[in-house]
Amino acid sequence: MNFTLQIDIDDAGLSEIYNTGNAVAIAFSAQATVISGSVADASVSQGTIVACAFAPFESNTVSWDANVGIYVTSTPLTSGATVSILSITTPATIGERYTFANGVFESPQAATPGTYSAYNADTSNRLAFGLTRTITVNGETSIVPIVAIRALYNETAFFVDNGVVAVFLSPQHSSGTVAGSIPDNALTITLSSTAPEAQVGFNDQTQAFFLTSSS
Repeated sequence: MNFTLQIDIDDAGLSEIYNTGNAVAIAFSAQATVISGSVADASVSQGTIVACAFAPFESNTVSWDANVGIYVTSTPLTSGATVSILSITTPATIGERYTFANGVFESPQAATPGTYSAYNADTSNRLAFGLTRTITVNGETSIVPIVAIRALYNETAFFVDNGVVAVFLSPQHSSGTVAGSIPDNALTITLSSTAPEAQVGFNDQTQAFFLTSSS
């Protein structure tokens, strides 16, 4: 199953984007929580990540498939940091838990239905876990992180991929960058098996994207 955004920007919109030094940014609103024992750790917040950022053309195609990976990073989840993927298992299977130990992800075990999860069996407290996607932007393909959350030793990170994607302008030009927040004027789109594609336009007056059609 493939999902596609077709983003069309006219000359005036391109001039506005380039003159303000922005890039087109894509973020996924996957949900992340950390469980310590059997209790959710409310003190841990997830990192919002700009999955991909690119200098646009008049016609831009962004696509990805339904598969996700689970990764680990030691990058601090501070705004502006570019997340480095240290180890990854892909594709990950929903409803199974992946234990991370000795620098690698081990074979999964059955876990909470409807979620992806990673158990931290590494004694380091510097690690964060998250999901990745393989995204193609205007013909260039890369594996990028889409969410991250810090998980200490003996904690489990749970992730729910809800199919919601945000499109907005960002001063960050690097994919996989931690964002402070998603702008209020970001366009949010829910893609699914029944509506896997969306056509998007750009308003140069409001500097915001808008949905033209979905199918």
